[in-house]
Amino acid sequence: MVVQHGQMQRSFIRTLEVMFNRSEGVDALVDSGRLVLSRYAPDGTGPAVDVPLDGLVTPSGDKLTIDFGDDGIGGDRFSSVGNGHYVLTVDTTGDGNPNHTFAFHRLFGDADGDRDVDRDDIVKIVTSVVSQIIDGNIDGEGGVNLFDRTRKRSGNSTRGSRTIRQV
Repeated sequence: MVVQHGQMQRSFIRTLEVMFNRSEGVDALVDSGRLVLSRYAPDGTGPAVDVPLDGLVTPSGDKLTIDFGDDGIGGDRFSSVGNGHYVLTVDTTGDGNPNHTFAFHRLFGDADGDRDVDRDDIVKIVTSVVSQIIDGNIDGEGGVNLFDRTRKRSGNSTRGSRTIRQV
């Protein structure tokens, strides 16, 4: 599975791409409810909550694309509302038992994809502003700018009670 076009950042996720070894039967996965996306707490605990995929999945040959729209998974690219540990299960055989599982996370401000929001993320964003590396684009608006840094700074650090300071 490819998350957000292969970007390292996990702050904004609009697309997931799932590839299969053949195209036969891929269309049927969409219509038969054999794809289930579940959301857990960001640390992977707690009860699973199913994420509706109606109208979001597009088959194309041997690939399925899940597109959460302009505001990404959770529906608000500028907040932590979509934060979570996600598991996509796929039942390719149609027997009711998922035989493929893909996991990923979304954490607002996580510019380096390491499941936390800390100084390293600020450095990644600032470096991206200078070099225009797209992984620093934590809000998905298409470019890396000081708004990404400001939005990251307005979030909370996930490492203890440490204050995130300006770089």
